[in-house]
Amino acid sequence: MTIMAGIYVHIPFCGQRCIYCDFFSTVGLQHLAGDYVNALLVEARLRVAELGKDVVRTLYVGGGTPSTLSAEQWQRLIAGLRERFMLSELDEFTVEVNPDDVTQAYMENLHRLGVNRVSMCRAWWTKNCGPSTAVTRHLKQWTQSGTFMRQASTM
Repeated sequence: MTIMAGIYVHIPFCGQRCIYCDFFSTVGLQHLAGDYVNALLVEARLRVAELGKDVVRTLYVGGGTPSTLSAEQWQRLIAGLRERFMLSELDEFTVEVNPDDVTQAYMENLHRLGVNRVSMCRAWWTKNCGPSTAVTRHLKQWTQSGTFMRQASTM
């Protein structure tokens, strides 16, 4: 019998520490992201036996702020996970993003890697768009991020 499995990958890097966040995160250590990706792949190799031949149906990359990873770091991470786990039948591949990090090129890269769901933190919206005079700018940024996502999904 094949068991449906899921994998969660935590990316702890953030541009700032948010007061509402209970997850482990770091600020000012983004320069360690390449080493962190290497460590994640070592950890994945150590955990291969836990899943065995189980088909992975969901992959969720959360944080922290996963969208702080570069395109090259994303490529290494996903290629390494694909070497270790059965990801060919993913139903859902979700990545959390910060709208501040989203560009058309970034979303196209995520789409090429197989991402089919993006989660934008509602707290970002609340933090950036509360009762401030910058609501219009942040709304445009949020909307533009959604546009980039839709365009990338039609590639």
